[in-house]
Amino acid sequence: VADKVILPPLPRRYGVALPLIRQQGYAVDNEENEPGVRCIASPVFDEVGVTIAAIGISGPTVRVTDKRVAILGTIIKDVACRLSSELGYEEEILGDAQDVQMQKV
Repeated sequence: VADKVILPPLPRRYGVALPLIRQQGYAVDNEENEPGVRCIASPVFDEVGVTIAAIGISGPTVRVTDKRVAILGTIIKDVACRLSSELGYEEEILGDAQDVQMQKV
């Protein structure tokens, strides 16, 4: 059984986690809220780039495994990007193909 990552208290945790969340385009709740449950979510932006919603999934860790987080995160991020686009938000692809970020143009 792999060791569980213990996160620092909330104020410090945000400062550490936000750059990674922005880079990958989704956030992961890795059993922090509920043991045995993993959640993945991505923001939805309006036409001026304000976060107005989020879309995500939750599931048992036996189904939302560590190996599947990146795959599911990418799917969720892509859906959030499409929803944002429908709301008038424009996305720009920065860097290489794996460095896709939504950014107001």
